[in-house]
Amino acid sequence: MRHTALGRLLPPALFPEDDEAHVNSPAEPPGAESAARRQLRWRYWRMLLFFARAFASFFFYDVLCDRPGLRFLRPEPIARWRGHARRYRLLAVTWGGVWIKLGQYLSTRVDILPLSVVRELRGLQDEVPAAPFGEIRLAIEREFRRPLEQTFASFLETPIGAASFAQVHEARLPGGQPVVVKVLRPGIEEMVEVDLQALSRALSWLRLWPAVTRRVDLAWIEQEFAHTTRRELDLRAEADHLRRFAANFAADPGIHIPEVYREFSTRRALTEENVAFIKITDLGRLNKMLWNDAAAIWREFGQLLQETPIQVQVDLMFTGRALELLSGIATELDAEFNPWSEAIPFAQMLAAEGATDAKMQVLEGLRQLSLLAKLPSELSRLAGMAQRGRLTIRSSMAPDLRRQMLRLEKQAERLNISLLAAASLVSGAILYASQPQAGIGLMVFAGLLVVATRIAGR
Repeated sequence: MRHTALGRLLPPALFPEDDEAHVNSPAEPPGAESAARRQLRWRYWRMLLFFARAFASFFFYDVLCDRPGLRFLRPEPIARWRGHARRYRLLAVTWGGVWIKLGQYLSTRVDILPLSVVRELRGLQDEVPAAPFGEIRLAIEREFRRPLEQTFASFLETPIGAASFAQVHEARLPGGQPVVVKVLRPGIEEMVEVDLQALSRALSWLRLWPAVTRRVDLAWIEQEFAHTTRRELDLRAEADHLRRFAANFAADPGIHIPEVYREFSTRRALTEENVAFIKITDLGRLNKMLWNDAAAIWREFGQLLQETPIQVQVDLMFTGRALELLSGIATELDAEFNPWSEAIPFAQMLAAEGATDAKMQVLEGLRQLSLLAKLPSELSRLAGMAQRGRLTIRSSMAPDLRRQMLRLEKQAERLNISLLAAASLVSGAILYASQPQAGIGLMVFAGLLVVATRIAGR
């Protein structure tokens, strides 16, 4: 197929030749440009126009107006970028394809975008309109090369879910098995290539600003996003992942992976077992299920503690034995004498002393947490001073600064050890089901790390 008018505006790679499932599509008359190609061309330039306006606004307000005497022309930046994010969200919902996927990707990158912008883009998670059923029917019949009624015994027209690249319909196989069918949107491959080309052009403009390239590896982000996006267009890869996941957890009765029906699946359509249970937005049923699971986990944890060999300190065992003998002797001498009642005043006195010590420990813990909370901002401030060339290094560190740096280093070390201990504890609990010895070893290692942290903090 030749792409005449659009080919002069976009690289030929944007229009991959149709594969074997589409070779019977009618050819376009010579010199003619189909409505679909005109739509792709307009799509390409419309998105470039949006990015051009956003970059122009950024250059004018954040570069030119960020100078003495011109800052009064510069509006509040967060509100302005939130407006750009809102316009992008509306545009992405209209055009779909990569732009919804890009917005969803950026809505998770709180490391490079302000929180208000991320919140604006999160709306794209639920605003994807479904494709008309007529187009979905045509896509399925083209994939399986037969009418829809000859492939499925029943097929619901209304999708149960719609995403940027595909949508899901409930159906039944000729044998009566309930299934769900994930179908790529018609023409999504061509739209993705056009969108990726427009995104690449927009990122090339952004690379002209050194302040951005110093903070963000745009080439890596573009490569990662393009690779992941193209992989999602092949539903056979998703089927392979499901089968591999099912094989890995075949021995776990608490995990069920939907079966993939290979004979009813292709590159653009994936048919799998319908295991619909609770919708993710049904918070009431989810809370009930989570409480039940929490009770089961607690029972397993209690059983784990009972089965784990615990060694009590020798001195503590001798103390308990001595108290047992003392109670027996006192009862023999005076049957009405209760040694535990007589010990209550001493216990109260010890508890009062312990409460004072506990209060001091709590205050010390709060102080340490306060120092730990300031650690990221302090490190960010130092990094910013270094980047602006305002950070000076003295050969002899002042005593107060030395103490502060040592305190920060200790807090960072404790944080690292705490994270390692938490990871070891979770890993040990997971491994215990299949490898009890390895699981117990990891949990014991986590406990040792906690003890080491407490000792090092004294």
